[in-house]
Amino acid sequence: MVTRPQLSILVAAVLLAAPAGSTGAPVAQAHGLGGPLIQVPGGRVDPGREFEFWGADFAADALVDLSLATGGNVLPLGRVTAGADGHFTASILMPAAAVPGYSELRADDGRSGRATVWVQVGDVPGGIQQAGAAWLGDPSVIVLVVALAGGLLALGFLALRRGRRNEPQRAGAPVRGPLVKRRRRPGCRG
Repeated sequence: MVTRPQLSILVAAVLLAAPAGSTGAPVAQAHGLGGPLIQVPGGRVDPGREFEFWGADFAADALVDLSLATGGNVLPLGRVTAGADGHFTASILMPAAAVPGYSELRADDGRSGRATVWVQVGDVPGGIQQAGAAWLGDPSVIVLVVALAGGLLALGFLALRRGRRNEPQRAGAPVRGPLVKRRRRPGCRG
């Protein structure tokens, strides 16, 4: 027989596993956005260097125009060709004239819509750092490491302390227990 707590856990698991409004038929979604998209791994590009990016859900075999928009300025970057499935992976040179800061990378094939993604161009105070160990100097990382180490030490201490309490008494060792106050009998000295 299934108990009430077991039944509620089962119901919760089924509700979490089933997508909302599911009719049982498979549903194809293009990344949940309904249009094309582009992505730059790492989110940072350097002026005068090539960077890799990929696109999805463009028109089949479409020529995709790329540009970088900063403020009111639009800098053309070039053109790539999407595959038969509308996807592509490409590398393109970021012009040395690109202004450091946050810019919008745009991809437009003229048929399926335009995709955009924000990227960091060059060094920006407080922005994405180049690959390396810069995260080690981040105060939040240091606090996290110290907190985790302290927590592990506390757990280790509690485990050792508990282990000592539960170890069996050795033969001939005095029995530990609550202290009993001895009563004095009336008329007795001592």
